[in-house]
Amino acid sequence: MTTLGVLLIAYLVLLALILAGVLVPALRAGAESERDVGSLHWAGALGLQLLAWVMLGLRWTVPVPWLEPLACGLLLAGCSEMARGLALEASGRDRGWALHLPSLATVVILAVAQLGGAPIEMRLLLFWTCAFAVMVLSLWTLSGLYRGQPHWPERALGLLFLLAVPLLAWRIAAQAVTPAHGPALRGDISAVQAAVLVYFVLLPVLASAGFFALRHRRRHERIHYLATHDPLTGLRNRASFMADARVPLGESARRGTVVSVLMLDIDHFKRINDRHGHAAGDEALRRVAEALRSAMRSSDLSTRYGGDEFAVLLPGAAPERAMAIARSIAARVAEIDLGAGGAGQVTVSIGVASAQPADSLDALLHQADLSLYQAKQAGRDRIVPAVSGQERAA
Repeated sequence: MTTLGVLLIAYLVLLALILAGVLVPALRAGAESERDVGSLHWAGALGLQLLAWVMLGLRWTVPVPWLEPLACGLLLAGCSEMARGLALEASGRDRGWALHLPSLATVVILAVAQLGGAPIEMRLLLFWTCAFAVMVLSLWTLSGLYRGQPHWPERALGLLFLLAVPLLAWRIAAQAVTPAHGPALRGDISAVQAAVLVYFVLLPVLASAGFFALRHRRRHERIHYLATHDPLTGLRNRASFMADARVPLGESARRGTVVSVLMLDIDHFKRINDRHGHAAGDEALRRVAEALRSAMRSSDLSTRYGGDEFAVLLPGAAPERAMAIARSIAARVAEIDLGAGGAGQVTVSIGVASAQPADSLDALLHQADLSLYQAKQAGRDRIVPAVSGQERAA
């Protein structure tokens, strides 16, 4: 066996091990909870690459005319599927099977060219042109990697796929000017052939390393989100709210600025559950959370405090500003209708408390909770501020 054959076998073993390392945990996670779709697509990409390299290694010993076109198409389909898996892992967006149309076209074009007796030089030019189109489409697929604040795995993976564009353009130009008379896996090869071969051999290995790093960080972010947020409403949970509030409260104490707190709960929430079902109750909680988010400023903090009760921290908001935000929340909530004809209309009662400089958060929440109790005692669907111990409904 030649040295090249030994290296190819070693590479196939490495690729198979990486494939197993991705596929087994992904299937196990799918059996226990929700499917790890990104990893399953990545395993599919590695499987296509593995099969393609096996077929490319067999094409000189297996006299099947369609083996070479199919192997070339599978190799490019593996690249497309890598981009698809990365996009799913990074942003949850799936471009769909349309990404594989260029790879399918590659199989058809090369098969027609081979059956038509086109020389190897022409078939190589056609293949690398198709490969260029596939990699450009893959870059478009990976545009989601750079949304938000990309970290090093996203940047490295984007650059890895971006490198293919000038490399393949060089390969196409070289093939057009000084055509190679055979594939890079056989015989003497030029510098550009060697560069492109090394790239496609290393692509699945290097990309897998980046994928694992990206996957690990995304899982860690997801676990942190679940630990700090209410799964139904997407607001902070109570513990996270209390912890995050330390920063604006400390800033208020240093600067002597006002901090306000809103405490609100949904009026007759039990009645909503009884009349419309618990699904309607959950929808009411989600819609009230949306109303909070839409009325809040970027510096404000909100939480599902417990049950149907919510709390909002308003750093720097004087009592008048806090009342304005409370009125905005109440107006947005009043637009919610869970049933036909307004039968499922939702309202909230709100208690407001302010302090300058800020008291402890527990003290502010207690004052706002007392105001909320007064709002409910006064008939609900109203706002009561804690001002000089006097009630004032708005």
